[in-house]
Amino acid sequence: IIDPARELVVVGSFISEFRLSGPLRIILLLSGCIVLSTVIRQQAARPFTGLIDKVYFGDNTRDESPPLNVRLPRAYRAEGCYDKSIQECTRQMEWHALSPELWAELVLAYRGGRQGGGEAETAARARALECLGMTPVPHRFDKIVRERDNLPAFPADMVSQFER
Repeated sequence: IIDPARELVVVGSFISEFRLSGPLRIILLLSGCIVLSTVIRQQAARPFTGLIDKVYFGDNTRDESPPLNVRLPRAYRAEGCYDKSIQECTRQMEWHALSPELWAELVLAYRGGRQGGGEAETAARARALECLGMTPVPHRFDKIVRERDNLPAFPADMVSQFER
């Protein structure tokens, strides 16, 4: 570990040994402090390393949310993997808690899996209505659930992994 006070002593002794005077002495003292100071070096290098990180690793900030993907839970539900569909929906709820389509997929996954004897489906529906602010008009959410239930799990040109 380098001590900043010791760095200044080294630079000062260098300047006094060569008997430099005037503005050259001040310039050498400041440049020596900058070169030897680890804190100043790290602060000066931060924009350059940030640029390199952005080029190689992308601008992956915590504020950037991943895109909403309801095709995966729908495919899990179509193949009877209701647990995976529920896990995928709850994972995406972290970012897209206000998505009615995602809530509808969660309700349909609970309905298909019959987990909790229908109580889990009712609880998920109540949470969805509360979160989406649709408690006074639940028929709008029921319409979204019906529309999601009638969607095909796979496009016409795709087949399930079990049908291969």
